[in-house]
Amino acid sequence: MTKNKDYLVNESKHFCMAPWVTMHLWPSGEAMPCCVVVPDEDTPFSGKLGNIQDNSISDLWNSSLMKELRTNMLADKPSQTCERCIKQEAAGNQYTLRRELNKDFSDYFYRTQDTNQDGSHDDPKIYYWDVRFNNLCNLRCLSCSVKFSSSWYNDSVKRHEYDGPALLQLPKSFWEEALPLIGEVQHAYFAGGEPLMTEEHYRMLDTWIEAGNTDLKISYTTNFTKTRLGNRYIFDYWNKFSNVHVGASLDDNWERAEYLRKDTVWTDIVQNRKDMIKDSPDTRFFLSSTIGIFNVLHWPDFHKEWIEEELVDPIDFNLTLLTHPEYLSMTVMPTEFKKRVEKRWLEHRDYIEKAFYHAHPDWDYRPDHMQSMIDGLLKYLWSEDNSQLIDRFHDEQRWMDKIRNNNCYDVYTELEELKTYGDHYEKVANRGW
Repeated sequence: MTKNKDYLVNESKHFCMAPWVTMHLWPSGEAMPCCVVVPDEDTPFSGKLGNIQDNSISDLWNSSLMKELRTNMLADKPSQTCERCIKQEAAGNQYTLRRELNKDFSDYFYRTQDTNQDGSHDDPKIYYWDVRFNNLCNLRCLSCSVKFSSSWYNDSVKRHEYDGPALLQLPKSFWEEALPLIGEVQHAYFAGGEPLMTEEHYRMLDTWIEAGNTDLKISYTTNFTKTRLGNRYIFDYWNKFSNVHVGASLDDNWERAEYLRKDTVWTDIVQNRKDMIKDSPDTRFFLSSTIGIFNVLHWPDFHKEWIEEELVDPIDFNLTLLTHPEYLSMTVMPTEFKKRVEKRWLEHRDYIEKAFYHAHPDWDYRPDHMQSMIDGLLKYLWSEDNSQLIDRFHDEQRWMDKIRNNNCYDVYTELEELKTYGDHYEKVANRGW
């Protein structure tokens, strides 16, 4: 096995520290190597390690897929499991989870030396915590599902004939098995469901506070609609930790935000941000936005509004390129639309740089990560022509709009033009939905 640390961590396109420092659990109990893996139910490859309902942490740690990943990575071989990071990096994205884990956990490379010949590893540790205790959530984001939002239940029953429970949650036995591992966590990542509505999330914060472990890195992806759970105020908690990073899943503003993330009240979001600035000013805040066919043209307008209202620093954002479901990807847009999108983002890139230097006139710093993210977005925009999925886009949106009593073309008026590109749009429109 190849075990040159400098090459694997810094130069390899396939190596990732994930199989030695983390494991990702869904509310259903399904385990994956990390949160970036997209399980494919339609092929023999699933991307799953197993289910915590039926297996121990140790069993999942040494599942056949985890062993395969370790041997492939140490030999610098690609793995199908890692397709999303590889694809995004090829498009120019410099901030994939693979690269972040390699940077943050390079000091733990010594753990790879204890990998057995078959890829097994005898010391399961969760240094990077990414466990979704349940799917409890108050929103119905368009790109989500009942797997990660309990509020999606009725829509899933109507659209997909879902017959499972509304609330999915890990068994209580998991907490007992995981508790000894919590003290060694170096970076905890909380995401949805909605973590700020989750009792277990606060229980973990209390555990670290009681142990005096308040210097670990804590990251969030939150819909930012809730700041209180009972008598607990999240800003009071964050003030007790030294390294908290809050990524707000905000993809657009006003009625567009309320369409994409159904049940959002935009004025509440704005107020929560103002409260955070007042009550927890030292906690880092950034926009963690998912960019797809709906918001790729208008996200710059939203970003500009928040910069000018001093709700976010010009370069405090992270862009996740929506790749699944594929019909919501920006690559579905026809060439004429893509040209408009490219022009808008190039203009916005120039605006961000000017706004950054205006906000920080004394900083001797160039916002290169902003440049690379926008370059990566534009590279991905042109990487594929998936315009054959326009009909699928119209089909799905008519279904969802009927279920939710919406009309996407009233909110995203430019998408009305896409109707002229769908070969079968008239057939779809005449189905009486």
